[in-house]
Amino acid sequence: MGRWARMGGMAAAAGRVSNDRAAALIRFVDANPVFHALKILGGTVGFIVVLATAIQIWIDIDDRRDERAERREDAIERAWNRLLRPAVGNTGKGQAISLLVREGAPRDGVDLSCAAIGRWAEGACVQPVVFAGLEMHADLRAPMTFERHAPNLATGVDFSHAVIQGASIRNFTLTGTFTAAVIRDARFIRSRLQLDLAGAEIRRSAFALSSVHLDGTPPALYGVDVSGALAPWISDLDKDRLQHLAAWADMPPAAAQETRLQKQEEVLDAIVLCDPEWTDDGSISAYESRAPLVDRYHPLLGWRCEDMTLAAARAAYPAAYETLLAPSP
Repeated sequence: MGRWARMGGMAAAAGRVSNDRAAALIRFVDANPVFHALKILGGTVGFIVVLATAIQIWIDIDDRRDERAERREDAIERAWNRLLRPAVGNTGKGQAISLLVREGAPRDGVDLSCAAIGRWAEGACVQPVVFAGLEMHADLRAPMTFERHAPNLATGVDFSHAVIQGASIRNFTLTGTFTAAVIRDARFIRSRLQLDLAGAEIRRSAFALSSVHLDGTPPALYGVDVSGALAPWISDLDKDRLQHLAAWADMPPAAAQETRLQKQEEVLDAIVLCDPEWTDDGSISAYESRAPLVDRYHPLLGWRCEDMTLAAARAAYPAAYETLLAPSP
C-alpha cells in the first residue's frame, strides 16, 4: 500500500508541475509583444482570406450570370433564325416558338404563313410549314390580358396554310390568322382566343374552358372538345357539324348570350355530352385529371363515350345548366 501511495503522490506532483508550466507559458505568450503582434497579424490574414474568398465567389456568380445571359441570347437568336428561315416540313419551328415563349421574347405580328416561309407558287401553298410540339404555357395566376408585353400574350401571329401538330396552349391569350391551316391533336385549355379560322380544318383537338371568338367563318371540325368553352359561333353550325363536337356533360359549352333559348337547347342536344369520370372518393374530377376526351373520337365511328341526353345531363348536373339555359327575362 505504501508503495502505491508514494507512486500516486509522485504522479500528482508531476501533474501540478506540468500544469504550472503550461500556465506560465500562456502568461508568457499573452505578455510577449511579439506573440501579440503575431495574433493580430493572424487575425488580419484570416480576414483578408475570407474577404478574398467572398470576392472570388461574387465574381464567379457574376460571371456565371453573364454566361447564362449570353447563352439565353444565343438560344433566342438561334430560335428566331430557325423560325423565320424558309423551310417546308417539320424543321423544329414548333420548338423554336416554344423557346421564345418560355424566354419571354416578343412574338407579336410574326408572319409564319406558307407564303412567307413555306413554298408558295401561283397564289397557292405548294408545301406547308409544319409546327410540331408547339407550346404556349403560362402560370395559372397570370392575368388574361391584351396589354402589350404580357408574358402570356401573342397577338397578330399569322399561321395561314400551316400544319400545326400537337400544339399545347394553356392559360394564354392568342390572336392571329389561321386561314386554311390544318390543326391536329391540339389543346387550347383555359385560354383566350381571337382567331381567323376561315377555311381551316381542326381534328382531334380541344378548346376546353376557353373563350373562343372567330373573326371569319367557322372551320371544318372533326372530333373537337368544347367542354366549358365560350364559343358564340357554335350556334351557326348545322346539326351534322355539331355532332363532331363533344363536351363533358357537367361542362357544357356556351354560345353567345343573345342566342335564344330554343337555339341553345338545339345546339346542346346535337353535341355529344359524355358522362364525366368519377374519382375514387365519389367526387367529379377536375378537367385536367380526366382522360382526354378527344382520345375517344374515331374518324369513322365518331365519339365513343357513355353519352347522355340533354335532359339527363340537366337532371344530373343542374348547376351547370341553370344559367346556360335560363329563360330570357
